[in-house]
Amino acid sequence: MEISWNSRQHQQSQRGGLVNFSKSLIDGNFLEFKTTSAASKMRPYQLFQVSNRAKFLALFDESLVDLKCTLIFLLLQEDQLILARASITCFDETPLHVACMLGHVPFAKALLAHKRDLAMELDSQGRVPLHLASANGYVELARELLQSDPLACLVHDEDGRTPLHLATMKGRINIVIELVKARPEVAEHRLSHGQTALHLGVRHNRLETLKVLVEMVGDGDLVNAQDDEGNTILHLAA
Repeated sequence: MEISWNSRQHQQSQRGGLVNFSKSLIDGNFLEFKTTSAASKMRPYQLFQVSNRAKFLALFDESLVDLKCTLIFLLLQEDQLILARASITCFDETPLHVACMLGHVPFAKALLAHKRDLAMELDSQGRVPLHLASANGYVELARELLQSDPLACLVHDEDGRTPLHLATMKGRINIVIELVKARPEVAEHRLSHGQTALHLGVRHNRLETLKVLVEMVGDGDLVNAQDDEGNTILHLAA
């Protein structure tokens, strides 16, 4: 598939053109994505208005991973504060949140290489990027984020859930292993009704995940912990 990019301003393939093109994403201009393919005979173009969250979603296409990383490096050479400014504007999420939502490892690595504290930035729902990587089961992304800041796995979102809570609810066993290895105490964190990740494993019928948690925790007090209604995991399983 041949892909050409057009915006309201003339874009060239040289370095300056790429930088200006990338900045147009952040400025929220209209972008035209023109695709041609003799095999698929797709419609000749799609037009997107790039704004807030969509401006970063526009960067994500599997065939353009290397280009996106190159654009990040070019932008940072031109403006070393661009990621810092993105973190304090009114976006619903940072570019790293979007990368973790969609599972784009190279793009996430490029962002973390220049600004590691993006791993602890919150989106509009109080989630760090690790919440999204954990819920979606992206193990390599989770490892990268934990290397940047292991404390990310202890962050509670606006619903009181840690990345471990989400991973357990979704049955993401490999994520659960990474999170508990990074910070074993995360298994002790509770939701507002006193539920631990073990309670969630039973409630959501994630029995294999629960088995892994029990083996890793190895804490009788936690295994027998009660929620606010007095239920242990054995009560819930009955």
